[in-house]
Amino acid sequence: MIAKITATLLLLGAAFASPTLRSTVRQASCGTCDFYFCGTSDTCYTPGTPDVAITGPICKDGVLVGHVDATGEALVDGNTPISNYTPEGLSQSFPSSFFKSFGIYTLDHEVSGIGHETPQGNQAEYLSGKCFKIPLVSYQLLNEDNTVQDNLGGGEYDCVSISICDYTSTPAPTPVSTPAPTPAQTPAPTPALTLAPTPAPTPAPTPA
Repeated sequence: MIAKITATLLLLGAAFASPTLRSTVRQASCGTCDFYFCGTSDTCYTPGTPDVAITGPICKDGVLVGHVDATGEALVDGNTPISNYTPEGLSQSFPSSFFKSFGIYTLDHEVSGIGHETPQGNQAEYLSGKCFKIPLVSYQLLNEDNTVQDNLGGGEYDCVSISICDYTSTPAPTPVSTPAPTPAQTPAPTPALTLAPTPAPTPAPTPA
C-alpha cells in the first residue's frame, strides 16, 4: 500500500507542474456532477487504508480544486443516503460521514481527494460494485497559479462520484481435494493351534 501511495505522489508531482490537468480523468456514472478525479487512470477504486484519499485529486474543467472543507453525505447510486442503505445481511449501518474528503499534499499547495472511514463489521462487502455521489459542500476554487480564487460549494452540481470496484464478483478458487489416506491393512490374527489330548496308556492285563 505504501509503494502504491508513493507511486501516486510521484505521478501527481510530475503532472501538477501545471495546474491544468486534462490527461486522465475519471467520472463515475451516478449523478450529474461538475467535478471528477484528475491524475489517475483508475476506472474504479478499492477500499484501502482508512482516513486517506484513495482517489486522485478533485478537479473541475481541468483545474485542480484546492482544499475541500466539507462534503455532504454520500448517495448510493446517486439516490439513497448511505446511512439509509441497509441491504439484507449488512451487519452495521454506515455512518453519514463514511465517505469524505482528505487532503493530498503536493508541491507547495493542498488539493483534496476522496477517502473513507474504517469499515465496521461486514460493511466493506456491501461497497463492492456500487457508485457513490458525494456532494461538495465547501471547497476552494483555485486560480491557475494555485492561489485561492473563491470559496464555493453547495450547488446542485457541486459533487463528485466514485465507483467502487466489484471485488466480490471473482469466484474463489476451487480447493484441490486431497484424497484421504488409505488406512493400513491389519492382518487378521492367526488362530492358536489346539492340540488334541494324549490318551492315557492302557495297563497290561494281570496274569491269573
